[in-house]
Order: sequence, then C-alpha cells, then structure tokens
Amino acid sequence: MSDSTAPLIPTRLGTISRILAMALLAAAFVLLPNIARADSTATYDISGSLASGGSFSGTLEFDQSGSTLQLIDTSLTVDGLSFSCSGAVSNLCTVYDPFGTSWVNIQGSGATFVLEWLDGNFNISNPPASFPFLSGYCMGCGGDGPDMITSGTATNVPEPAQWTLLALGLGALALFSRRRSNSLNSLE
Repeated sequence: MSDSTAPLIPTRLGTISRILAMALLAAAFVLLPNIARADSTATYDISGSLASGGSFSGTLEFDQSGSTLQLIDTSLTVDGLSFSCSGAVSNLCTVYDPFGTSWVNIQGSGATFVLEWLDGNFNISNPPASFPFLSGYCMGCGGDGPDMITSGTATNVPEPAQWTLLALGLGALALFSRRRSNSLNSLE
C-alpha cells in the first residue's frame, strides 16, 4: 500500500525551512543598525556650500570617549584648504553640546572651520542616518571676515559589516530562488 502523502512531507519541510530562513533574514535587516556596530564610531560624508560661492566636502568620524563626543580621523577640504582631526589626542576637535545644539572647531592651515548642527541627543550606538548643518563658518579662508556656511548635510557611511550582511542576504535570496526554479523544473 502506497502512502500518497509521503512526497508532500519533504516539500512542506522545505517550504517551512525557507519561510523560517526568510524570517531570520528579515529580522537581521531590521536589527542591523543596532547590532552591526563593530566599534563606538560613526562616519559621515559631508558636503555643503559657503556664502562666497565656495564649497566644502570631506569625512567626519565621531567617537565616544566616556561622556565626551569627539571627532577622530576627520578630514575635509574648504575652498582648497585642508582641515583635519587626527585622533582623540587633541581637544581641538571635541564636540561641544551645551543646549542641544552641537558644534565643533576643526583647525586647518592658518584657518578654523566651525560646524553647528541640531544634536537631538546624538547616540553613538544608534547614530542618525543624516543631519543638516544649522550654521557654521570658515575663519581665515579668505576675505575680510568669516565665510558663512549656507547649506550642508552629513550622511552616514555604512560600515563594512553592513555591506557584508547585505551581500549575504542577497546571496541567500539568489540561492532560494535557484533551488525553487530547480525544483519546479524537476516536476516537469
């Protein structure tokens, strides 16, 4: 006597395992911003324009040291001038946050670049995806006074762990679709 339900059991198990794998993959993507931080830093690409018609661009890397938020390994270019913070050894790149508005002074060759943004309790463990600059200026960048920032934004740069997880997820999706098409072809 043959059991007509026997072939259905592997098919059901395969379907259940695929659904479970997809649920785990979806959960990983939802939890990614909270668990993929390998360290206590957040890196942002920045760009903007100045009142003189010039522009600025570069990278800001925030680090939390105790209760102090500071910039490390930060470099930017403002109208051809270079500004940088090369580690946490200098107090010149500490982020100041007295009343919910943060700002930082970044030293360059004979000039100072100041950025100001609305903080909203910046959390290094779960940094914002982006934030706009409220104001700022470049003192010593040319002209008689400070060259004011007219616009600018900072956009979070994904960490390598995030890219790796994304690649693994896309690979898993490709594998599942391939297995499914192979099982459909074997039925024909």
